[in-house]
Amino acid sequence: MSKEFPGIPTADWEAAIIADLKGADYQKKLTWKSEDGIVIRPYYRSEDLPPSSVPTRAAETWQIRESLEIPANAINAAQWHDNGATPVQELAFALLAAADRLEAGDTNVAFVFGIGSNYFFEIAKLRAARLLWGNLTSAFGLAPSPAKIHARTALANKSIYDPYTNLLRVTTETLSAAIGGADSITVVPAHFPARLAPNVQHVIQEEARVDTVPDPSAGSYFIESLTDTLAREAWALFQQNPSIDDSLAVARTAKEKAFALRRTIMVGVNNYVDAAESLDGIPTDIEGSGWRLARPIELIRQRVERHPQPLHVHLLKHGESNLRAAFSRNFFACAGLKITESDTVDPAANLIVLCSTDPEYPAFAAGILPQAKVPVLIAGNPAEKPPGIAGYIHTQSNQVESLNEWITRLGVAH
Repeated sequence: MSKEFPGIPTADWEAAIIADLKGADYQKKLTWKSEDGIVIRPYYRSEDLPPSSVPTRAAETWQIRESLEIPANAINAAQWHDNGATPVQELAFALLAAADRLEAGDTNVAFVFGIGSNYFFEIAKLRAARLLWGNLTSAFGLAPSPAKIHARTALANKSIYDPYTNLLRVTTETLSAAIGGADSITVVPAHFPARLAPNVQHVIQEEARVDTVPDPSAGSYFIESLTDTLAREAWALFQQNPSIDDSLAVARTAKEKAFALRRTIMVGVNNYVDAAESLDGIPTDIEGSGWRLARPIELIRQRVERHPQPLHVHLLKHGESNLRAAFSRNFFACAGLKITESDTVDPAANLIVLCSTDPEYPAFAAGILPQAKVPVLIAGNPAEKPPGIAGYIHTQSNQVESLNEWITRLGVAH
């Protein structure tokens, strides 16, 4: 370390951070926990680097595969990814399948991994796969050999609505696969033109030039540490020999809950939607997909599209209402409902949502309810519940359950 930039001990950094927090909880403010329970810290330093290094891909660049067929002899871990597996589970299940192959005397093993939208985790997952393959072959007493890894963009996180957001998703996923060291990559078209799928890779190779560096993430304290953590967690799960079906069921349930509560955001699906978008003449599923996170909201929107008359939600604003109006607009637009807002009652509305502050709701509701000919909801969860209110929407609401309930009460058929 130069004199101009002297090293600062970690303890000093921590003391400065704690002072800046002014009593706020460090863990709640600055750390987050992944779906595998891995705690991600706000920063990483050289002391976080693991002792072992990650082998890189054998070739200088990756092969662009346009075929959607799984490569011959490959262990298809992508199937588990697309059925809800977490990164640790996908790695562990791949190890279980590989161990069975090695036990049977088949050493010609390759892997196919699904690549989702968790950018840094997907980079680290492929790097961890190479470490784990080395551990497994060593345990079988085999000579070291490079892992053969094919990456395939996921379908579990794609939607039939807003297809060009799917194109953005596969772009970051392809970058994850390339930086993570995949030997070959397939971009799976998901409601966008198939000709764009290989072009994503051409741009990354020929314009971004990601392939000019053998291991672009090498030396990143965060990615190196995350690689080591994923490898350790996956090896531990592999040794437990878990039930794949049971594990996937638990993982899917957790993901569906996070999605319904909007802890997991899918742009164009459960937040920031184009409510005017229609599926008229468009396939209502993605070819080759199975379980998909967006499907519950998609089914709600399809129900609304089939309804003979448009349904209209009116946001009735009063006082400091902008934040709750924005929340309500996003909440109901996800169902494809028409949204209007003003400070006066709209007689054409099928549902009214009061948007104000908690202290103002009792008087606000008392003035509006006698005029309303349709159900009236409140945006928020005030301690004082005004009589006559039909329901509440807020940050703890299950969006999927709430939207299904209200479109059913408004006469939308299943």
